[in-house]
Amino acid sequence: MKTLSCDQCDTEFSAEDFEGWTKLVQAHYMAEHMDYMMKNAAATPADIAKWFADAKERFDAA
Repeated sequence: MKTLSCDQCDTEFSAEDFEGWTKLVQAHYMAEHMDYMMKNAAATPADIAKWFADAKERFDAA
């Protein structure tokens, strides 16, 4: 089990694997960071892939 915080706030999420963690974080973003999501609505597929790669690196290092 790994625990990592949201990259926008201090809320922490625990999961056995990266996929489980991203599901928790995605739900949190929808509920708590819609303004950030709307600001980044024009993100390219490369931007999104970079976010996931960076998040996976953080998760693996935890």
